[in-house]
Amino acid sequence: MTLNATRYFSNSIVGQPQVGADINILETNALPKYNVGFGFTRADGNKYRYGYANAGVAAGLLVAPTFASSGVATFDNVVVLPASAVAVAGEVILPGRIGSRYLEVTKASVTAGQYKGGYLVIEDGSGKGYTYRIKSNTATGNPATLTIRIELYEKLKANLSDDTDMTITPSLWNDVVIADSTNVMVAGVSCSTTTSTLPYGWFCTKGQCACKQTGTILLGQGVQLSIQGGGGCISTWGMAYTTLASLLGVAQVGICMAVGANGEYATINIDLE
Repeated sequence: MTLNATRYFSNSIVGQPQVGADINILETNALPKYNVGFGFTRADGNKYRYGYANAGVAAGLLVAPTFASSGVATFDNVVVLPASAVAVAGEVILPGRIGSRYLEVTKASVTAGQYKGGYLVIEDGSGKGYTYRIKSNTATGNPATLTIRIELYEKLKANLSDDTDMTITPSLWNDVVIADSTNVMVAGVSCSTTTSTLPYGWFCTKGQCACKQTGTILLGQGVQLSIQGGGGCISTWGMAYTTLASLLGVAQVGICMAVGANGEYATINIDLE
């Protein structure tokens, strides 16, 4: 999947932006008006995040980032040892060493900026336990054949080695799709209908919003992601529909405030942040 090059991210430390009256949460954009993940809290407590939906998502559905396009479940023993890594111009410390903001890894079929905005977690081996935010990455073949260079916002706190195992998770609001049994990291509810030509829009992460319902839900019941009803729907929390119930039954996303019928829209108090 090709990600739109207009996406941009920020690592700034923000307070509560005083721009709520100027934001239309039903607006969609062809080009980004804010960085992916930009958020605000309205005076009534509702919270919203600005996101990017490459393929578009209809209004009132649970969404999740597409792990396959901007994440890596695990890639093990792929770090190019610092002594063999291509030096970064103007940098004294080699990629992969303490104090560097770069690492070089072997990874095929990667496009430039594919992982930007995501998180690199060192899960095992040298340097394990640390989490770093990704600023950007090169395409496969840069800086060397079959390798990419990952640039971090933070400096490495431990030397990496060829036994280092890593995971990359995407920004929660980057390349979101309708949440389903494959894309289960629910990030919010789509406020409006985005499309491939208007991919930028707003997603509710806390407070009252409409969400498509499947099955019967009672007033005041907890709700979760359902894998029935075409994806993106809510169902009663803990409802065992498939063998994935042990996973989906734990992820309560909110509480039903006004019930709908099967296939229609309920009002929920979503609580994701």
